[in-house]
Amino acid sequence: MDTDGHMHLGGYDFISKSKQLANDVVDLARGLGLAAYAKQCRKGCQNGFVGTYHRVGISGDCSVIPCHLPRKKAPKRRQIKNVLRTGFKLRRLGVENFYGFTLSGDGRYLLGDYTVTHNSGKTRSLVHRVVKLVLANRVDGERILAVTFGKEPAREMNTRLSKLGVTSAHVSTWHSLALQILKEDATEWSDWRIDEKDRAKFLIKEALGHRHLDWKKADLGKVRGFIGLCKANLLSFRDKGAKDLAKKIFDWQGSLALDAYALSQRMIEAEELLTFDDFLVFVHQHLSKSEDNRLRWASKWDYVLQDEYQDTNEAQVAIAEMLARDHRNYMVVGDCAQSIFSFRGSMPSALESFEKIWGARRIAMVRNYRSGRKIVEAANAVIRSAKVRMPEEMVAMRDLDGVARVNISDNLDDEASAAATWLKEHVADGGALSDCVIGFRTNAQSRAVEEALLRNKIPYILLGGHSFYERKEIRDLLGYLRVSVAQDPDGESLRRCINTPFRFLGRAFVDRVLDLVDHVRRGEATWSDVVGRVAEQSGVQSRQRTSAADWSRLVEQIGEMIAEDKVPSIVLNYIVTKTDFIRALEREEGEESIESSHGANVRELIRVSSGFATCIELLEYIDETIKATKKQRRSGHATIDRVVLSSLHKQKGLEWKKCWVVGCNELVLPHKWGDLEEERRLMYVAITRARDEIVLSCVREFAMRGGVVKVAPSRFIRDAGLSIPSDDPDDDECYEDEDEGNFT
Repeated sequence: MDTDGHMHLGGYDFISKSKQLANDVVDLARGLGLAAYAKQCRKGCQNGFVGTYHRVGISGDCSVIPCHLPRKKAPKRRQIKNVLRTGFKLRRLGVENFYGFTLSGDGRYLLGDYTVTHNSGKTRSLVHRVVKLVLANRVDGERILAVTFGKEPAREMNTRLSKLGVTSAHVSTWHSLALQILKEDATEWSDWRIDEKDRAKFLIKEALGHRHLDWKKADLGKVRGFIGLCKANLLSFRDKGAKDLAKKIFDWQGSLALDAYALSQRMIEAEELLTFDDFLVFVHQHLSKSEDNRLRWASKWDYVLQDEYQDTNEAQVAIAEMLARDHRNYMVVGDCAQSIFSFRGSMPSALESFEKIWGARRIAMVRNYRSGRKIVEAANAVIRSAKVRMPEEMVAMRDLDGVARVNISDNLDDEASAAATWLKEHVADGGALSDCVIGFRTNAQSRAVEEALLRNKIPYILLGGHSFYERKEIRDLLGYLRVSVAQDPDGESLRRCINTPFRFLGRAFVDRVLDLVDHVRRGEATWSDVVGRVAEQSGVQSRQRTSAADWSRLVEQIGEMIAEDKVPSIVLNYIVTKTDFIRALEREEGEESIESSHGANVRELIRVSSGFATCIELLEYIDETIKATKKQRRSGHATIDRVVLSSLHKQKGLEWKKCWVVGCNELVLPHKWGDLEEERRLMYVAITRARDEIVLSCVREFAMRGGVVKVAPSRFIRDAGLSIPSDDPDDDECYEDEDEGNFT
């Protein structure tokens, strides 16, 4: 090896100026079973001594350490054809990352980072392990299976491998692998229709409805979550585990949840729908029922590698075990501090379980190459008190302090304005908007941010979601206002609100109403008049007549309130109360939770509507906002510099130069219904998205159902060791008391 860290294969002695490099090489060599030593010495020349150096000696077969081999420096007898000419240096890659590059693949390996995850090189190590196997060990790339979760990570992994000269390895997502197995083996499910439009949701709803279980107060979202968790854990409705889970979630109504699971599954299978949950369940059944089936697929690959193992569920664990059982060449990478998808069946303890079950070697990767020192310090501090973690902490490798600070504003709108100002300052300093992200815990928080960006003419893109005023529940509720003020000439708003909440006024009834749309356009009748006429037609059920009369009366009452210049918040509150809108929404989409914020969106609309004098003014503002949002989208993503808006869950695996997190308050982050440990991990993920700057933003007050209330900053701000800027010395003491759960 020469002094800049290049290893000469077959060599055993070298001198380095760097003590750290010498020690790293010794650690690496010893970890690979080689005898090695390092000692300090002085190197001289004709002019005398020129400095202190460090001599390293290695004995044994050093060809197990593949590094860049400059041909001109290597004796010909030591030139080895299978050297990887990828130019890696120990100084950059890090010893612990190098393990993933050099393992020979003759056993079981866990490459897991229990504390350091973000840009510490986990996926990089997995990629280079594949490269090492193919280019150095002459393993056929087609004999290697690398599995990850989303399409984008799989695409990124393929791109990295291609750049390093490997194109034959099988890189797949779990669902695409499952579909491949079901199709190629011509299983009974191979010709089923993939449920891309979530038809299963409506079948579960139908199972809960009056025609079947008649579970009147069923929470559709909770039932769907229960069924999804059961499938993720390979539990049928007959299994004791499913019964225990049902009792835990639904208490005395657990038997109804099990009946809903059983009935909806029969309906799904009757329609030959292949849901994404069932992909893995059916593959597990297929591989389990016949050893020939298992061996046929297990024999395709000699090496199995898995990324993001902390996100794995029981179904994926079981399938991977069946594929790796024989050769036992199985390596996973992951980080329990990033486990934030428990609602999908993942657990932070998955990595520890892997280590115990497979007898695997754990290699902690502690070097963070992404974030500045202060950002790394804040992330370490936040996760330090987590119950499930390993003792290693991240070590910042960039020569940059970075910025980790707190912003505090009076309310949500002021907070959004502060974020917009932060973006404008970044652009004024020569930065790009695409360098930045604004993250939020719940979808309802995006409303204030979107409006602030539109006011300041700052282009943005919302990652994986609809803008606030285009969300279904918002458009449905506003439909009542539009119908009442005759702003619905085509019947689009009528279609949205006449059967929301459910009134038995389905598609056939609505089609009859829309047949008379010309009367409304010509001003000869209102929509309530037309609905009343249709209700008297033959073939209309009595319950539909009653519902139609109730809807018409409600629309007329809303019209009267608007004519009396009632403020929009009063009108919207009246609609929500009269129709039991939020409760019906929760039955449809699930109770408000950390995954579902539909009710919160409605309450946010009512809150913001209080700033308008009339309903007409509110609708005009919303129409202009929607128009501006659509104009931004039409301008083209590729050509316009935009800031990204995203929920914290969707940010996982991504990074930006600067990050701003809104709503870092108690009740929000940590979420009042969330698991505190998982909320802590979510904050850790949020902080470590940032390379140069992280801003944790909180507010002093929220507008809630009972009025404006003071709220505490998130306890995670204190845990991160960050101070809250304030002119009021009492502000630093407004954290929530963890024992009592009250604001203090």
